[in-house]
Amino acid sequence: MLNFIGDLFDNQLIKLLEKYPDKSWKWYGISLNPNITMKFITDNPDKSWDWYEISMNRFNKNPIIHKGIDERIKFREECYTLLSNRIIKYIAYMIVMYL
Repeated sequence: MLNFIGDLFDNQLIKLLEKYPDKSWKWYGISLNPNITMKFITDNPDKSWDWYEISMNRFNKNPIIHKGIDERIKFREECYTLLSNRIIKYIAYMIVMYL
């Protein structure tokens, strides 16, 4: 039953976006919404997608991709910890975000 409700909600988000394309949607929030699909994103390149949020979005259910994302997050956290102990935290944050 829960999967059915989740699927229903997933479909409703995309249906609303398609039905009201000219509304002033907050694409930042939609970009990080796990109910959005990569197909919908690529079918709508004219939208103001936040590509950073899409890159951090967990919408892809593929475990291989999740493993890669998790490894990158862990690597960033380790680098941040190491760098923040030696240099100003803001600079550490800036460096890590470009890894």
